[in-house]
Amino acid sequence: MPAEFFSGQVRLLLKRCRTMIERLNSIQNLPAELHPYAKELDTKLNQIASAIEKLINDPDFGATPLLVNQFDIYKRFSELVNTFEWHPLALLDHYNERDLYFYRLAKLFCGQIQYPYQPPLMNAHSNEYFSSLPPTNIVSVPLCEDKHLLALPDFVHELGHIVYAHLWRKFIAEFKPYLQQYIADQKVRVANQASSTVYQDKFDLLEQVWTQRYVVEFFCDIFATYLVGPAYGWSHLRLVISSQSELYHPSFGEAQTHPADEARMRIILATLEEMGDDTAAQAIKDKWKEFTSIVIDKPDGEYHFCYPDDILQRLARQVIKECRDIDLIPYFDQPKEEHNLPSLMIEAWEQFHSDPANYPAWETAKTDALKSLLS
Repeated sequence: MPAEFFSGQVRLLLKRCRTMIERLNSIQNLPAELHPYAKELDTKLNQIASAIEKLINDPDFGATPLLVNQFDIYKRFSELVNTFEWHPLALLDHYNERDLYFYRLAKLFCGQIQYPYQPPLMNAHSNEYFSSLPPTNIVSVPLCEDKHLLALPDFVHELGHIVYAHLWRKFIAEFKPYLQQYIADQKVRVANQASSTVYQDKFDLLEQVWTQRYVVEFFCDIFATYLVGPAYGWSHLRLVISSQSELYHPSFGEAQTHPADEARMRIILATLEEMGDDTAAQAIKDKWKEFTSIVIDKPDGEYHFCYPDDILQRLARQVIKECRDIDLIPYFDQPKEEHNLPSLMIEAWEQFHSDPANYPAWETAKTDALKSLLS
């Protein structure tokens, strides 16, 4: 890459960073509750701008022997600038009443569970269902969720991603030996088979995707179950029924961002059972069996290698311990009060099951009451 072109791109990145700072400081009528988030973003952008200036002012900036290292630094800065522009700055620049409503709802929920971190910013116009971006402390929810309750447990799953970002190094260090022992044991079992080499490669892939992708999703499933109990299990069933995903994929030798829905349901049930709620676990399990009996998708002959019960149960126990260690309040210790959100999420599903025909009117009354409370 010619030094002149690279030098120009770095200077343009500095200009973009300064433009973002100006845009952030020009935002009018931002609710007072959001001022700390805007100040934090301003600090981060100024830190990046100062670091870019330092790079430009280095006497060796653009020197051919150093271009590779300087290019790596530039890419990291560019990624950060893009992340802050596309997410927190874009949200604050277009902030509306629904965003504020969900921020207040998230803040209320965080207070009720004794969440140990800063409540997330809430983006109320997601175009990809519920999602989160831990580096920016943002959770996104679909446009119309202010009128609904049954999917709110999926917000709790996304909150789990932010918690995992705080804990993951310690968590993985504790969990990984159990996973590695399982992988090693399975490799020994298949060592004498004709397809041993293929199996060895598949087990290597399994360890990689578990560590890099599956553990975090399972963590968030357990986290949400710990906080809102059976409401999260029912929400997962609702989501699976409404989607076209295959229940038993990814299977052995496959890699995706999320583990199989069947395994996710098993870990939710395992969490309820670990917490002593066998009745709720059995009710969800029975309905899950009714659903899976009518779907075409079935597990292949190697699926059982991917998500063994022992590993799922071990993971459930570990996440429950983490939740207790940071003093999160489990769902069964929440008061049965009208505006207690963990209890309300459970009550919503109970109401849906007991009177589905009249549930929409009940839900509307509850969401209207929440809006009055949080306005």
